[in-house]
Amino acid sequence: AEKEDEKELVKLIFSKFKETDSLTATEAYLLEHNFKTKNGKDFTRFSVKSILVNPVYMIADGDAFKYLTECGVELYSDESEFDCTHGIMAYNRTHQEQGKATKIKPMDEWIVSVGKHPGFISGADFVTVQNMLQHILDRNKAEKQKSPLRR
Repeated sequence: AEKEDEKELVKLIFSKFKETDSLTATEAYLLEHNFKTKNGKDFTRFSVKSILVNPVYMIADGDAFKYLTECGVELYSDESEFDCTHGIMAYNRTHQEQGKATKIKPMDEWIVSVGKHPGFISGADFVTVQNMLQHILDRNKAEKQKSPLRR
C-alpha cells in the first residue's frame, strides 16, 4: 500500500503544480495538508521540483519518446518499447559532490531506457510540467537581470 500512496502523492504533486504554476504554492499546499516526503520530512520547493523533473514516473508513450528524442538523451530503448505502460529509467542524471547540492545534468548527458516498472504520469503531462518549470526559470532569470544590484 505504501507504493500506492507514494504514487498518489506524486500524481497530486503534478496536478497541484499544473494548477498553481508555482513550486512555492505546491509546497505550501503539501505543508498545509501535512504531506511528508518518503523520508518523513516536510516538503520543500527543492523536493517538489526533484519529483517534477524525475522521468521515472513518466509513462513510456509516444509523447515521452518524442520529448526524450528532442532533448537529445542517449536512448537505449526502441520506439516500439514505448508501450504506454512502463515507466522511464534515466541514468547519469545527477552530479553529486560531497558537501554540495546534487545537480541535475543536462539531458543530453542522460542515458535513458524504458523500465520494468509501471509509469503513471502521461508523457504529455510530464512535458507540460517541464515546459512550465522552464518558463519559471526563464522568468526568474529575466527578473534578476532587470533588478539593479543593490550595494
